[in-house]
Amino acid sequence: MISKGARITAEQKRWESTVREFGCVLFGNDQGEHGAIQIHHVVGLTAKKDGVLIGPWYILSLHWRLHDPRSSHSMNITNRRKDFLAKYGTEKELFLKMISDMREQGRTIPFGADVLSAIKNSHR
Repeated sequence: MISKGARITAEQKRWESTVREFGCVLFGNDQGEHGAIQIHHVVGLTAKKDGVLIGPWYILSLHWRLHDPRSSHSMNITNRRKDFLAKYGTEKELFLKMISDMREQGRTIPFGADVLSAIKNSHR
């Protein structure tokens, strides 16, 4: 959800679409028992680190049952964050693996080294 007053650019919307098309960072595009993909903003849409805007770029695609607060899934990151992290690793690890996989697939990453460095230095 976008906070009041926050703006998302066309480039950021394209990034969200790219991440969604990538599929769940854990289960790929298997819609099976998990269902549709949702975007998880790791640190919030407007977050900055070291003066660099990272919020709209630092996102993960997750199956809805692993993200939606209405889900009772035992590994839902919104409701059971510690359990999710213990089982799947940190959000930063998942994000960096997603970026690496995207690059191997020849996908374009729309942000520069400054954003990636700030994400690597973030607390989450």
